[in-house]
Amino acid sequence: MSTATAERVTRSDSIPTIALNLMWAAVLSGLILATLNFFTQPIRERNEAEFKERARAMVLPQANRFEPIEGFVEGHEWFRGFAADDAFVGYVVPVKKRGYEGHIEMMLGVDPSLAIVEFKLLKHRETPGLGAKAVDQKFHDRFKGRKVDRLEVSKKDEPGKILAITGATITSKAIADAFAERLAELETLAAADFQNIPSELANPKEH
Repeated sequence: MSTATAERVTRSDSIPTIALNLMWAAVLSGLILATLNFFTQPIRERNEAEFKERARAMVLPQANRFEPIEGFVEGHEWFRGFAADDAFVGYVVPVKKRGYEGHIEMMLGVDPSLAIVEFKLLKHRETPGLGAKAVDQKFHDRFKGRKVDRLEVSKKDEPGKILAITGATITSKAIADAFAERLAELETLAAADFQNIPSELANPKEH
């Protein structure tokens, strides 16, 4: 057999060998990832649950305990908050809205009159130094005590309106609009004792 022929045979034989090796490498990588996910998933879920529990306590500090309202999709439950004497002190509800860079996920605390107590950003991708300033307490304070009809945002300081974050009006308006939508929804659902939860919010297992 000539040298050229031998080289062609070697190259031809190496193609299925390389493909097989790549296949086994992919299978092995998949098994490793699946195993890691199996052992770390419960830890991630526990950490997320603890994070949300702390967030609920922060946005509705008057509450000593929280009870999930039946019927909402798992992982995005709405809660009633109760004081140590079992007095009802408000609601904690999840909020999500498209901002400037992506979706902003928040948790909103509301008192029994449906006025905002506090909110916390859970996830966001807003611009550092601009939209990301939505985490600042100074911005949060502009929302406290406001109800659904007092959530208009302005670029300048105007009576009755919420002053937008400088350079981040889109983010500011997205947050205010999200709260207005959720508060209007909360008002309607609370009046009906949460009997008519919209399909996009409802747990399919209970409907």
